[in-house]
Amino acid sequence: QLARSMSDIAPQPLTRQRSRLAETSEAVAAADAQAETTGVGRIGVGSYVDRFDKMPSWESCVHPVAMFKKNEYGMIIGCNIMSLQRDFMGNFIDRNLQNSLNLNDLKLEKDWSKVPHSEAVVLVHQIEGGEVLKKNTGSNEPTDYVLTVDNLLKIISIQQRLQFRLPVILMGETGCGKTALVRFLARTLDFKLETLDIHGGITDQTIMDFLDKAIAGSTGARLLVFFDEINAANCMALFKTVIIDRVYGNKQIPDHVGIISCCNPYRLRKSHELEDVALVFQHHVGDQAASGITDPMKKLVYRVHPLPESLIDVVSDFGSLSEKSEEIYINAILRKELPKKEDSGVEGAGVVAGLSAPTDGSDAANEYDTFVYAFKELLCQSQTYVREVNGDERSVVSMRDIARAARVFKWFLTYYSKLRGVSAVGVSDDKDGAMRINVSSSMRPHLRTALILTLGYCYHSRLDRDQRTFYREKLCQTWNRMKTENSAVEWLKLDSIQELERMLIDTQLEFVSQGPSG
Repeated sequence: QLARSMSDIAPQPLTRQRSRLAETSEAVAAADAQAETTGVGRIGVGSYVDRFDKMPSWESCVHPVAMFKKNEYGMIIGCNIMSLQRDFMGNFIDRNLQNSLNLNDLKLEKDWSKVPHSEAVVLVHQIEGGEVLKKNTGSNEPTDYVLTVDNLLKIISIQQRLQFRLPVILMGETGCGKTALVRFLARTLDFKLETLDIHGGITDQTIMDFLDKAIAGSTGARLLVFFDEINAANCMALFKTVIIDRVYGNKQIPDHVGIISCCNPYRLRKSHELEDVALVFQHHVGDQAASGITDPMKKLVYRVHPLPESLIDVVSDFGSLSEKSEEIYINAILRKELPKKEDSGVEGAGVVAGLSAPTDGSDAANEYDTFVYAFKELLCQSQTYVREVNGDERSVVSMRDIARAARVFKWFLTYYSKLRGVSAVGVSDDKDGAMRINVSSSMRPHLRTALILTLGYCYHSRLDRDQRTFYREKLCQTWNRMKTENSAVEWLKLDSIQELERMLIDTQLEFVSQGPSG
C-alpha cells in the first residue's frame, strides 16, 4: 500500500512541469495572436492607417514650385513658378510687380495647361542644365508619355530632390502612373534606369547584389535606381539605410546614383468578404492546428509591411487619378495604341486632344476622332461602374485595364476582320511596329464588333449576372448621351440592354464558329 501511494505521488512534479510549459506556450501564443490581430508591429492597424489618411494628399495642395532655368554651362538664366492653382501668385504679388517680372522672363502667370509636350520637355532639360542641354538634340525626345500640369509638377518636384540627393518615396494607387513617370524622367534626363520589382520573397542579399551590379554597370555615368513597391517585402531596415543613409552593407552609394522608391498605400478594405481571398496566413504551434492568430495585413487593400519612421517622413502621397485626369490618360492611351492609318508617328500622344465630342462631319480625321471619343466614353463608364459595384474601391481598375483593352481591341479587330475576309484593317509601321487602324465608314461594322467584344472580355465577363444587366444598361445610357451630343456615333447602335446582350452572345458565337476546329 505504501509503495502504491509513492508511485501515485511520484509523477506529480513532472505533471506540474509539463502543465507550466503548456500554460507558458499558450500564453505566448495568445500574446502573439493579440499582437497580430490588433497591430502592425507595435502600432494598431487602424492607427497606422489613420496616420497615412491624415497625410496631405497630392490633390489637397496647390504645390507651388519655383523652377530656376539654367543654360548648358549651369548658369541661371530665368525662373518660373508653377502651381496647380493658376492664380496662385495673385494672392501674394500685385499686378504691377508681376508685369515687371514678366518683362525679365519671370513668367509667373503662364497657363501651363496649354504648354505643348516639346516645350515641357525643354523645361525639364533647362531645370537640369549643363550636360543634359549639351547632349539633347530633340531627336530622342520621348513622345509616348502624356504630360499634364499635374504630372509635370510631380516630375519637377522629383527632379529637384534628385539634384540634391534627397530621399524620394512615391505612394499611390496601383496603375496611377508612378512607374511610367519614373521611366519618362530617366529618358528625359538621360539617366540609365535600373529597376527592381520588390515582392514578398525577396531578400536583403538580392537587393544588395542588384545594387552592386547596377552601380558597377553604370561606369560613372548617371544612374537612376528604382525600387518598385518597397513595402511588399520585409526588408525595411535595408531600405532605410539605402534610401536615407545612402549606404548598404559597408558600401557608400556614389553621388552619381539617384534613388527613387515607390510604395503601395495603407488603406483598409471596404469589404470584409475579400479578406480571405487568395492565400490565407495561419500560425501553427507545434502539432496543433491554426492557433487563432490572424494576419493583420489581410485587413489592408494591399499586403504591405510597415514603413520605418524615417521613411514615413519622406513619403509623398500621389493618391489616385481623378476622373478628369483618368479621362485624359484614356484618350491619350487610345491615340497612342490605336493611331489612325494616315498618321506617320505618335507625336499626338503627348498632346491632350479629342476629349470633347467632335463635331459632325464625314472626313477621315473626324471619323477617327469620333471613334476615339466613343471608345473613351465607354471605357470611362466601364471603369466607373466596376468601381461602383466594388464599394467605390479605386484599385480594382486602373490604367493597366485601359492599356489591356486597347491591346485586346487590336487583337479582335485584326483576327475577327480576317475571318470576315477583310485584309486591310491596319498596317505595321517599320519605325515603331504600331498597328494603324483604318477608320472609315466601310470599317464601322468591324470596329463595332471589336469594340463590343473588348468590353465584353475586359469588363462584362468579370461581373456577376445581376451586375452584367446593370452594366449593359449603363453602356446604353452612355451611348444615348453621346448620340445627343454627336449623331456620328449612331453606328454603334447600343439601343437597349436586351439588344446589347444579344449582340454580345451572337458576336461571341460568330467569332468562335469561324475559328479553326479542334
